[in-house]
Amino acid sequence: MKKNVFLPAAVFLSVACLSGCAKPSFLTKLTADESYLDYEFRRGTEEEADAGKFMGGQICHINENMLSSDLYALTYGQLKTLFGEADYETEDLENMYDYYVVATDKDGNESFIYAYCGPSGPAIGGDSLDENSVKAAKALAEKIKTMEPTDYDYTGYYYDFGLTVNMGVKDGKPYSSESGGDDEFGDLGDLSDSEDYGDYLEDVMKEVGDDTTSSGSVSAIDPDHTYYFGDDDFYTALDDFAGSYTYSSDANGLSGKLTISKNEDGYYNIDDNTDTNSYRFLSLDTDVEYIKDSKLYLKYPETVYADGHAVFTYYVIEKSDDCVLVYKGENSYDDLQYLYKAYKD
Repeated sequence: MKKNVFLPAAVFLSVACLSGCAKPSFLTKLTADESYLDYEFRRGTEEEADAGKFMGGQICHINENMLSSDLYALTYGQLKTLFGEADYETEDLENMYDYYVVATDKDGNESFIYAYCGPSGPAIGGDSLDENSVKAAKALAEKIKTMEPTDYDYTGYYYDFGLTVNMGVKDGKPYSSESGGDDEFGDLGDLSDSEDYGDYLEDVMKEVGDDTTSSGSVSAIDPDHTYYFGDDDFYTALDDFAGSYTYSSDANGLSGKLTISKNEDGYYNIDDNTDTNSYRFLSLDTDVEYIKDSKLYLKYPETVYADGHAVFTYYVIEKSDDCVLVYKGENSYDDLQYLYKAYKD
């Protein structure tokens, strides 16, 4: 399971229910979806977390514009207002925080979901195959957007790039700055002098425009080139792998389906579901380390600990004309074992 988080010894905040309320004036432009009014949201308990109820993969992003550091900062401040301190926080910007949340709809159905900030930014996770969980996750995302942010200050790191990021909220307005490494975000500075913060946030939401899979033109894929996540042609290379692939028997005799498809945010889900109502992995394009020689290299976090440490499994998906070959490495791409051959549906 992707979501295996071992909680530190800590006192959980009250599980008092939080219901819909009027949107603050400066945030009204961030959401027109009021589906959150059909739910009550509370903090998950330690017992529920220990029972493994908060599992699964990403369902949706909290904001459409995932490339804005201001929305990274704003969202965390909004979550602090809604739920208080996170169930865990690390200095790793690719595993920044996690909140365990129980959403109850008007019929009394409970969905166990979680709000977190991972490699692709603030998102809601849970059982993406469960319709109630998907609806609850999207409602929670909209609820978060309505909240006034709580002031805070945070410093974290992109360890792979040697990048230090300081972000937070001051007097209700987000700020961010960075130093060292590559220019991941761009320094947008302190926004406390913004004359019309509501209009500013609307502009931020439009900053990227179409999703990052849109490149304006399609360039030919060079088999000798290595395409990394974040490269201009990464999604063009990933498009070549898109589709559903069925395998009749893997190395353990299991059958199932590998699906590589865009989600509603325009990003890719990479899922391997067996026919035994379980899954090998529920992954995202952000887990793809690179694509080269018609091979997709996937570093999948099997277990994530509260201190930010993760245990990974390594997969290689090799594409042919009408099929893919899938390999698995327990420790690295150097110890790959053949898993199965799957044919495109």
